[in-house]
Amino acid sequence: MRPGSYIKTFEGLLAALFLFLAAARPAAAQEPFRWSLLRVSPADSAALVALHAAGIEVLSVEGDAARVLAGPRESTWLVEQGFSVRVEVEDYGRYLASRRQESAPTRLAGAEGFAVGSMGGFFSPEEIAAFVDSLVRIDTHGIISPRFEFGRSSEDRPLWAVRVSADASGEDPDKPQVLYNSLIHPREGVTAMCLLYYLGWLVGNYGVVDSVTALVDSRELYFIPVLNPDGYERNWQSYTGGHGFGLWRKNARDNDGNGKVESWEGVDLNRNFSLGWGYDDIGSSPAGWQDSYRGPESFSEPETRAFRDFVNAHAFSCAVNFHSYSSVLINPWGYVDARTPDSLLYARLGRELTAENRYVYGTAVGTLGYRVNGELTDWEY
Repeated sequence: MRPGSYIKTFEGLLAALFLFLAAARPAAAQEPFRWSLLRVSPADSAALVALHAAGIEVLSVEGDAARVLAGPRESTWLVEQGFSVRVEVEDYGRYLASRRQESAPTRLAGAEGFAVGSMGGFFSPEEIAAFVDSLVRIDTHGIISPRFEFGRSSEDRPLWAVRVSADASGEDPDKPQVLYNSLIHPREGVTAMCLLYYLGWLVGNYGVVDSVTALVDSRELYFIPVLNPDGYERNWQSYTGGHGFGLWRKNARDNDGNGKVESWEGVDLNRNFSLGWGYDDIGSSPAGWQDSYRGPESFSEPETRAFRDFVNAHAFSCAVNFHSYSSVLINPWGYVDARTPDSLLYARLGRELTAENRYVYGTAVGTLGYRVNGELTDWEY
């Protein structure tokens, strides 16, 4: 069996299932939320600090201007702060979706025929679960567990994981445990695709590729593909409702308590962890409408509390948090511009892990140029 060829054996089944799911699910009734691509200036160091402090996502910096992602409230704030603002794309989510739809399907497929999802190439929430369940069905070695729930979201959606080990029927406390997660920021759909491709590659190549077999035999690997199911569901509803990619980043907290989660609401789960929470208003925001809103207190959200309890119930020696903001590999610290006592180890790992993709590695300030606080990586460390 050629490495990777396992995917082709059930790709047709998955494709048929995905078409059924996409056809069976009605377009959700949801107030559309729109994000614009803006060109703002100035973009000097002080301006960039102000943008990041406000939770505005800076996509690129070109000369004296920055290209940023902004909703209506962010756009108003930029003007009030004296930035020069020019709209490049009025509805960036719809624009991205239209570009996806114009692409040939083969352009959306990954290496070795990896399946294509119905959300512009990305998997929908149900397709993610279907893909993992398919891996469980085709697993002839018993190395992947069925999905198991470890908590519920703000809107009572399940938080679930799977375990990959030589014997997935039970945990082995003597083996090192590794944790992978994605979609804590639900607008970063490609992170789940990367995680799931890797998961499928492990299942398909166990007993075929020596390095895969050795890895699985010697460790317990845990995968959480969707750490923010409410936010990802909103983006799926936006897509099926004809509004393009939703670009929702936070969870579904009703910040003002009026019984309706509006487009500005929610908590950035990746600013809600206790280590360095609220250290300053640059690495996270105290304002509920901003994208980096940290919540009223650390672990205020059911998603972060469930994740905390899940981690504390295990003994993970390594964790990898998948994001798609930039081509970087980030290690602690994030809340201060400082290195950890074992920074030389991180540097060695960084060199090895980026040897082929040429990503930049280091701390948050060293890679992104700004601080973050209440962030998952610092808390895990």
